[in-house]
Amino acid sequence: GATNRIYKYDAQEVMRPELAYLMTNLMESVLESGTAVRVRALGFNLPAAGKTGTSRDGWFAGYTKDLLAIAWVGYDDNRDLNLEGAHSVLPIWTEFMLKAAQLYPPDPDKANFQPPPGIEFARIDAESLVLANPSCENTFSEAFIAGTAPTSHCPLHGFSISESVEHGVTEAGKGVGKVFTGIGKFFGGLFGGGDKDKEHEKDEH
Repeated sequence: GATNRIYKYDAQEVMRPELAYLMTNLMESVLESGTAVRVRALGFNLPAAGKTGTSRDGWFAGYTKDLLAIAWVGYDDNRDLNLEGAHSVLPIWTEFMLKAAQLYPPDPDKANFQPPPGIEFARIDAESLVLANPSCENTFSEAFIAGTAPTSHCPLHGFSISESVEHGVTEAGKGVGKVFTGIGKFFGGLFGGGDKDKEHEKDEH
C-alpha cells in the first residue's frame, strides 16, 4: 500500500530575507489588482502571491505561506494555445488551492506574509511615484528595503506639512537668518554697532 513520506531537508538561505519579501510583496499585487485578480473572484481569499505566464501555452505559479502550486496548460506538440494563462490555467490553480485549503486550513492569524527586519513601508502617490502628500487622492502602500524609499514628496498635489517642516525649517531658516542678520546690521549701524562689526572684520583679516 501507499505510505506517506516525510521529506526532511536542511534549510539553506539563498536570498536575503528582505529581497525575498519584496518579491512576494510585488507578486501579492498580481492577485489583488493584476493579471491574476480572477483568483479572488473565484473565491480564493487567503493571502497569496503568484505570477501568470503566457507564451504558446499558459502558466501560473502561486503560493501561500504554506503551499506552493504551479499549473500548466498547453499542447504536447507545441501548438499555440491562443489563451492567456489568466484564462486557461488560473481557474485550475484556484480550484486546487481551494480544495487544499479545505483539507489543510491555515491558522488565520499566521496566514499573512510577515515582513522581516529591514523592511519599511511608505505611502506613494500613484502618479508621481514619490512620497504622497495628504492631498494626493490615488495612493498605495509600498514596501522598501530600509533606507531606499523615496525622500521627495509629490510635486503634483501640494506639499505635506511634514515636508514643509523638514525642508522649510532649513531652507526658509536660511532666508530668515539672512533677514535677521541684515536687520541686526541696520540697527547696529544706527546705534554704533556698525563700527564694532567693522573692527571685528579687521580682526578677522
